[in-house]
Amino acid sequence: LSQNPTVEEILILNHNNTIRVSHDFSLIGTKKQFPDSDPTAFWLSQALSEHTLWIRFSRTSLQKYTHQAWQNALWIAIIGLLIIALVALFIGIWLTRRLAHLSHSAELFAQGHYQSRSPLSGKDEVTTLSQAFNHMAELTEENINALKNSNDELEHFAYIASHDLQTPLRSIRLLSDMLATDLGDRLDDDEKDYFKRIQKAAQRMSQLLQALLAYSRIKHTENILKPVNLTQQIHNIEHDLSAIIQNTQARLEIDELPTVLADEHKSHQLFLNLLSNALKYHRDGHPPHVCVRVSSQPHQHLITVSDNGIGFDMIYRKKIFQPFKRLHNQDQYEGTGIGLATCQKVSAALGWKILVSSKPQQGSQFTVMIPRAADHDPERSPA
Repeated sequence: LSQNPTVEEILILNHNNTIRVSHDFSLIGTKKQFPDSDPTAFWLSQALSEHTLWIRFSRTSLQKYTHQAWQNALWIAIIGLLIIALVALFIGIWLTRRLAHLSHSAELFAQGHYQSRSPLSGKDEVTTLSQAFNHMAELTEENINALKNSNDELEHFAYIASHDLQTPLRSIRLLSDMLATDLGDRLDDDEKDYFKRIQKAAQRMSQLLQALLAYSRIKHTENILKPVNLTQQIHNIEHDLSAIIQNTQARLEIDELPTVLADEHKSHQLFLNLLSNALKYHRDGHPPHVCVRVSSQPHQHLITVSDNGIGFDMIYRKKIFQPFKRLHNQDQYEGTGIGLATCQKVSAALGWKILVSSKPQQGSQFTVMIPRAADHDPERSPA
């Protein structure tokens, strides 16, 4: 009884409810009736071989200890949940950091840093994913390098071929001209037509070779950067195209454009091709109206060349920048089919970007994005 304060009394009764064992010797031999009417206590019994063990508990003490036990259990549960939450948080942070490393490596790879690899190690699933990414990155880098080498070889071949074919082509044109002149009036109308076709085909081949040579030369020539006044450059191009402008009754509107650091020859190529296309692909009965606008933003200049020409469906927006991909046949509109491919390659060589938007019969708009880092400030230039 002294060890458990909730136990108030212990009795052992026989089958006649006579008390045989009690801590109060005066009760031994007396009879006890159950249930007890005392509301402050309750009895529990346990049958023995020939007797019954009765234990009286204090309701108040038991309720107190039961409440204390519930409180202890609750605190244990709260502490357990906190420990679980802390462990889960730690594991979550650990996994998040590992996944962030992997994500960063993937982002660098997607941005063109093909040497990027994930540095993770271990025996968990994230490491397995990291190893798979590294393997994929190695294979992709190998394929990209192989493709790049192949493209370099093809471009070098195109450069050499377009350069070396100029000489025999000039001979063909020269000899056909001499032959047509020597034969003179001895040629009938059909034969004269054949010579004209030869000369026209040779001229077109010469134009194609010159365009291909210019296209191949973009990558193989180093940028010679100097201040380029884009306004003046556009006006010079306008003067170069004056015959076409006059023949088509075109109208040009040119904003005051910025001065930027660029390779003058390459930027001239870019805007010459854009303006030539804007004048060339006009609708019948609608004189070309070409606008060159600028929108200066905090980090870049947007130079737009827009027209009111035939336009095209935007499903072809990638095709038009591929060499020799034409949306119209040669009989409708003359050209080499390499002008816009040259524009895109020049833009990439200068660190610029070129975008296009167009609708059929509503004209096209080409936007050249020039980083503000290419700005030229005369006041900061060395004397």
